[in-house]
Amino acid sequence: MLGMSGVEDFIFSHAFGGGSFIKSIQRGRGTMSTSSRTIDLAKAVDITKAIPIITFRPDDIPIGDQTARNNFIRSRLYEPTKVSLIRNDNDYPMYYSYQVIEFYSVKSLQTGIISFTDRSYNHVVNAVNFDKCMLFADWEVEGGYIEDSMVDYSLISSNTLNFEKISDANAIVNYKLAEFY
Repeated sequence: MLGMSGVEDFIFSHAFGGGSFIKSIQRGRGTMSTSSRTIDLAKAVDITKAIPIITFRPDDIPIGDQTARNNFIRSRLYEPTKVSLIRNDNDYPMYYSYQVIEFYSVKSLQTGIISFTDRSYNHVVNAVNFDKCMLFADWEVEGGYIEDSMVDYSLISSNTLNFEKISDANAIVNYKLAEFY
């Protein structure tokens, strides 16, 4: 499987009845010094069967600087060859790595952008088979310390996503819920 670790290979090969269900994985790295950026993919993907995953870290943020919370990066696949990266602020350069995973056998892919201030927020989606889904999300939270910027997310029923955080600050979340056959 295209450069995946042993654990990832096992999970992706066996999670849904065995066999490979990954069509392609595109990955890359970069630096982001602005509040938005577009990544051009080398090969087109089916946006109804692909999910972008982003990880990031700051270049050098002084200890105790509260603006670190404003630099969380959200990702969205919006065209077959385009991934949008967005963050609330551009105080510091951020290093990022991305993967765009395109799957075979996707029954449904629900994506959305939600905003909420409650510490616990439920979002209703179309019903899915709870045992054949993967949920991904990235987010940014406005205000507070870095620990206020953490968001926990889960699929709690066949049609409900739950998001939780420790502050009342506004959170903006991009979610991706893939259901497989």
